[in-house]
Amino acid sequence: MDVEAVPRYLLPNSKSEIVEEYGPFEPADINISLTCSVWVYYIPSEEGGDGEDADEEPEDCTVWLAIDRDQVPEEALAVRGTMLCPGAGAPRLVLDGSSMGPFELRP
Repeated sequence: MDVEAVPRYLLPNSKSEIVEEYGPFEPADINISLTCSVWVYYIPSEEGGDGEDADEEPEDCTVWLAIDRDQVPEEALAVRGTMLCPGAGAPRLVLDGSSMGPFELRP
């Protein structure tokens, strides 16, 4: 089977051609597990701190999620916290603030 319109990095083994054994008594569908790579970041406010000081209260901000590294702005910073991912293989993603990603999410 050749998968189209899906980025190869999301497909098993990064290949668009998937070979599965399939016989006449098999179910009518084939499940293919895809990986979704995400980047998680925030943009610091111009007047706020960067939250790096352990005693500093974190600033109010919006946390962003991107599926393409090119969409992460240069001024973006990594997030420290926990992201809940209901329905994912790992329902919690611990973000230690050292990286924006990519983080791999799987069903």
